[in-house]
Amino acid sequence: MKRSVRWTLLASVVTALAMFVAACGSSSSSSTSTSASKSSGTQDKAGAVTQGKKGGNLTYLAASDIDYLDPGQDYYTFGFMVQNAVNRALYSYKPDNSITPVPDLAEGPPQISADKKTITVKIRKGVKYAPPVNREVKAADIKYAFERAFSKNVPSGYAGAYFQSIVGAPKAGTGPIKKISGITTPDDNTIVLKLKEPQAPLVSQALVMPITVPVPEEYPPSTTRRSRRTTTATSPSPARTWSRTTRRPARSRAVSRAS
Repeated sequence: MKRSVRWTLLASVVTALAMFVAACGSSSSSSTSTSASKSSGTQDKAGAVTQGKKGGNLTYLAASDIDYLDPGQDYYTFGFMVQNAVNRALYSYKPDNSITPVPDLAEGPPQISADKKTITVKIRKGVKYAPPVNREVKAADIKYAFERAFSKNVPSGYAGAYFQSIVGAPKAGTGPIKKISGITTPDDNTIVLKLKEPQAPLVSQALVMPITVPVPEEYPPSTTRRSRRTTTATSPSPARTWSRTTRRPARSRAVSRAS
């Protein structure tokens, strides 16, 4: 009798699982169909697809806020979204290709030595900071950005993971800002990274991170709670500059256009 009950329960469970899998397959198929129909427009309440229009506002609910506006500390997606809008890292991704980095502040692809221990990057000329800095970006600003991101003053969440192989790099997040001997700037438009190990192909891929956003030493994003909310910015194009970004935690963040 007990054996009969067990087999009956087992059959019931198997049947329920089969129905669940079938339902999931149907839902997935329906979802795929709906997504395909929405790719060229939106659906109204009646289910009809209407062509989308450019512009307007996008409002969405999120469980978190921007973590930091300081490029040395940015770690999560919301912070990256702001950085990508107002600042220029050495490399970036195109909207339709998240695999291959393309030059942004850099003039061209990174030059990697034969022994894979040296990375040389030329930066664009004519890229300026917005006010109050209001001067041309220099390679030394990127060197300083790396050095401060390794300090306890600006504890980067990934400096040690991606860039610890740089010669002379201190242990990330453990001390004050220190000069890193393995980062040199032969001129205002060239930065060179010397590595302890032949990891240049890997390290060069990480040059898309906000740690490569230039920081002017005379006007760094402060590490105090009050002033960390406001930073300067680099120009997205010679004809358009953004003066600063300001954050009020859990309340607002503003991007001020200078011209």
